[in-house]
Amino acid sequence: MAMTKKEQAEFDKARSYRSLRFSNYPTSTDLDAKSSDNGLVVGFDINVSRVFSMGSISSYSPAVYAAWSERNSHGTGDGSPETRRHSSQGGIPLYSTRKRALGALRRELEDRFASLLLQIDDAIAKEDKAEYES
Repeated sequence: MAMTKKEQAEFDKARSYRSLRFSNYPTSTDLDAKSSDNGLVVGFDINVSRVFSMGSISSYSPAVYAAWSERNSHGTGDGSPETRRHSSQGGIPLYSTRKRALGALRRELEDRFASLLLQIDDAIAKEDKAEYES
């Protein structure tokens, strides 16, 4: 049976509240070009700043992207010769799976949002103290 708009809104709100938790996903990268036999590793990387600059839920997907790395360069894409034409200097460690990269992205965001919420809580406490003293 389909939900009404009101029921769907309540369900979505409950799911959103449930997401306010600290997870235990691994945060460490597990691919390193320096320890690779052939020098090329292909995996995933994250970019937390893309989440903040894009601003909508559909924007989370560009924050995790396919990437490749060699000892002296890295870039986005599948590591094919064509994608390796455009690179940045220096090898970087990568995540072996999209799921691992998403978990690391979540943990990074948990840390950042916890810090922001703490700043807000401290500001509220300061206002409470000012009201109490006046």
